[in-house]
Amino acid sequence: MSSLTAQTFLQKSFLKFQQSHRLPLFQIKAAEQLMICRTAILGGHSVYCEDGHLNGVWYNSCHHRSCPQCNALKAEQWLQKTQSLLLDCPHHHWVFTLPHELHPLWHFNRAFCHKLLLQSVRKTLQELCVDPKYLGAQAA
Repeated sequence: MSSLTAQTFLQKSFLKFQQSHRLPLFQIKAAEQLMICRTAILGGHSVYCEDGHLNGVWYNSCHHRSCPQCNALKAEQWLQKTQSLLLDCPHHHWVFTLPHELHPLWHFNRAFCHKLLLQSVRKTLQELCVDPKYLGAQAA
């Protein structure tokens, strides 16, 4: 029994899913990269012993940031680096979300919506920080 990977799942089901769902180009490109990662499509390299016998063929990776095959080490390194940057004192982590109804707009206008969300978050935080009930100080 073979184990199901993200790659085999995408290879078996993505084309059918794509036909019935409207997806942004960046999601299509990501799925395409994951489907061909470490396959002959991306090329590869052979390793031979000193006597010229083939030891193995290794296919090239896609290097996509969402690929679980070739990005696990980078993700772990990023996590360790990010954890080392955390303040060694009590602090708050705030999450700002969009209403569910705006998700389709976000998917097809990511740059615009991202900029608008960050501007709104900044304004909200500045207003809350000035209020003596919360901080009573001007946020930088």
